[in-house]
Amino acid sequence: MLLHSLDGPSLQSTFAGAEGDGLDLVLASGDIADDEAVSSAVLRAHERFGRLDAVFNVAGVAYPGSPSGAELDHWRRSWETNVMGYVNVARAVSPILKEQGSGHVVNLSSVWAHLPSQAMAPYAVTKHAVHGLSESMALELRPHGVKVSTVVLDKVDTGFRENMPGAELSQEQRDLMLDPRAVAEVVVQLVDTDDRTNVSLVQLDAWQWQ
Repeated sequence: MLLHSLDGPSLQSTFAGAEGDGLDLVLASGDIADDEAVSSAVLRAHERFGRLDAVFNVAGVAYPGSPSGAELDHWRRSWETNVMGYVNVARAVSPILKEQGSGHVVNLSSVWAHLPSQAMAPYAVTKHAVHGLSESMALELRPHGVKVSTVVLDKVDTGFRENMPGAELSQEQRDLMLDPRAVAEVVVQLVDTDDRTNVSLVQLDAWQWQ
């Protein structure tokens, strides 16, 4: 298993926790927006394991702002991470998956892909783009025996919202959010589907709070 993240200490913590489970891990610290770093990480994994069975694309930043009011730098950072990061992974893994004639790409998205937003425009726009990318990848890869799925998430109890202004949550609100372990279980179920079954999109909704 390859773990690629911008957060090096988090990778090391994950590695330490997985050692006892007997997992064979390759760690790669780098920015998903850096195409060379992504290509290098994928190459390391392919050389180590000889094939790619599943690719889970999960990376994102969220900045508030309206279409005309959000800072240009926030627009650029959102696009580079949330869209071009996924594109970089797709470009790195697709030739390998095509050649081996199998595999499964799971792109993580958000309910904001279905919603127009004035307050979170940069984030919502990039999530719309992720859906377009997933559908385009499916058209390219399905003839080669490769599946592509999109997992659409509502609010998940992770640290993603901690750096967002005004995003402080009460414990009661956190208790209504999706458990990341449940999300992981859904991804595993997707990857484990038989060859005749292709799930193009799954949406997981959290309980709503007032």
